Amino acid sequence: MTMLICNTVFTNCQSPAPKKPKAGASLEEQATFFIKSIVAFDFETSADLMIPEFVASMGGKDEMVKAFKKDAAQYTANGTKLSGGKADNATAYSKCNGTLQCVLRQEAFMQMGSEPIKMEANLLAISTDNGVTWKFLQAGGDDLATLRQKFPNLCEDLVLQKY
Repeated sequence: MTMLICNTVFTNCQSPAPKKPKAGASLEEQATFFIKSIVAFDFETSADLMIPEFVASMGGKDEMVKAFKKDAAQYTANGTKLSGGKADNATAYSKCNGTLQCVLRQEAFMQMGSEPIKMEANLLAISTDNGVTWKFLQAGGDDLATLRQKFPNLCEDLVLQKY
């Protein structure tokens, strides 16, 4: 959750809203659209692409969007910027609880001074329709055991990278 908040709030130079991927788009295209929606401060879209359990844990979509907008305004005032955004390097799919799941590398750039800093983190992807559409959970600094305590439907064999 920490990475999600960091990714959503560290910008005052928003990227334009990304174009929604076409039906049947690849996992990487859908995940990149998700990351770019956050960088663009399109919290309504990003909320629709997050796993429902995370949105519920934030008090529902309206409360989550409100909290992200508040945090974004605070960091924007500090002059921090976030740009770019992509997801790639998906792990092998795991199957459990009637879903497909995997982990991708997410990337964005943060700038607080003159040099942008590349930020990388784990992005969990979960599909309930055999990979046609995906929902996402940003892992932040949490390990799999911690994430599974919060979201027990995550597969036990997911592999998170160290960034």
